[in-house]
Amino acid sequence: MRARNPLVRIFETASFAIVELGADTRVVAANPHALAIVGSETSPIGRRFLELVSTRDPESTRRQLEGICSGEQGGATFECQLMRAGAEPRWLRAHAVHLADAVDDACAVVAFEDISDARRAEELLRNSYRFVESLIENIPDMIFVKDAGELRFVRLNRAGEKLLGYRRDELLGKNDYDFFPRAEADFFTRNDREVLGSRTLIDIPEEPIHTRALGVRWLHTKKIPILDEAGRPIFLLGISEDVTERREAAERLAEKTRELERSNAELERFAYAISHDLREPLRAISNFTDLLAENYAGDLDDAAQRYIRYAVEGARRMDDMITGLLQFSRIGAGYAPARVSLADVLMQVQFNLKSMIVSTRARIEVEPLPVAVADEGHLVLLFQNLISNAIKFRCPDRRPEVRVFARPDGERWVIGVRDNGAGIAKDEQRAAFEMFRRLGNASGIEGCGIGLAIVKKIVEALGGAIWIESHGDAGTTVAFSVPSSRVITDETLSSEGSPL
Repeated sequence: MRARNPLVRIFETASFAIVELGADTRVVAANPHALAIVGSETSPIGRRFLELVSTRDPESTRRQLEGICSGEQGGATFECQLMRAGAEPRWLRAHAVHLADAVDDACAVVAFEDISDARRAEELLRNSYRFVESLIENIPDMIFVKDAGELRFVRLNRAGEKLLGYRRDELLGKNDYDFFPRAEADFFTRNDREVLGSRTLIDIPEEPIHTRALGVRWLHTKKIPILDEAGRPIFLLGISEDVTERREAAERLAEKTRELERSNAELERFAYAISHDLREPLRAISNFTDLLAENYAGDLDDAAQRYIRYAVEGARRMDDMITGLLQFSRIGAGYAPARVSLADVLMQVQFNLKSMIVSTRARIEVEPLPVAVADEGHLVLLFQNLISNAIKFRCPDRRPEVRVFARPDGERWVIGVRDNGAGIAKDEQRAAFEMFRRLGNASGIEGCGIGLAIVKKIVEALGGAIWIESHGDAGTTVAFSVPSSRVITDETLSSEGSPL
């Protein structure tokens, strides 16, 4: 009887699962923990062991169990999976041992260890490892790892192989001195030691590196120390982005910018010289034409007098065009940004246009305006062009009214000049800012078509944009935007120049 065996008590009170197997690997006994694992719906007694569980190699496991039960093999450890209806599979680690003294037909005993949680944790770890491996291998930047002792490569991803031109098996276990010129290797090593010594990240915006197939490349590299639990560096992680094309593009852009600056400077000098040289013969033409009209007025008929007026008017218009060109070419030259009260600018503009304002009985209304960071001369020129245009393009049957306003609009400020004139046709609004472009309603109005081009260039120099809003018979608004960074909102002034 089982009571005579001293192992019976251990068998039945053990805190882990145990089954006993007969000579044919059938279960002849199972302790309470084993019954709980297998499930109460089906008794394991009398069933072959491999009918209860499955293994990766059932045939090999069967031979092992038969050998243990027969005494040909002392014991074995293997993993198996227990399938239960309506429940998740459970992974077990089985330890089978031959019983030298068989009890109640038991030739072997198998103790189980439930390793389901450990297997799930291992699977999560494997999935995480595969995920990280996939990231490292598919990131387009080179990733490398060196040991903290001799700075030998212990890891390199696919992008690193492609960049350096070395296979992993060629590079792993070696350091920089095995592949790169000594000065270059010294530079890399010095940075590596700095990272490991300071135990902080180091960012190297640009560093050259000699590669096997691609020649010299420029890298943006970040190096990070990997520390153990005690805070000691054990590895160095490096991430390098190939910025060669970006660097070359930046150099090309810088060269183009320098060429453009040289060209603009030459163009400004040329425009100034031409405008200065052209004005002298124009003055001569105008002066001699005036003398001709004055000294020979009695000898000239009406046609000759009319021709003289045409010549004087043409010379004056040509002088206005040259003056406008000179102003246009000088925008940006000698630029001196400062805190400028737009209210003070409008007062100066009204003073400059006083004769036009009085003769046309124009009414100028200026809303509270902010302080801007800009060139004062440019702002005077800008508003003078806008307000003079608003007065010139007035309706003959109404007194010209002009309103200047400013308002915040998100990340920008919108500033505008609104009039009650005849308006601008929609198909002409974009073209109005082109050089020498005169609008369809400009017949009989003085001007050479440069004013709005000058305004547009000043606005764009401030980082803004300009546009036209026509209101039909109600007039036109010429509005422009400037970044909020160019406006000082806590120093808003009224049109009289005093704080609000």
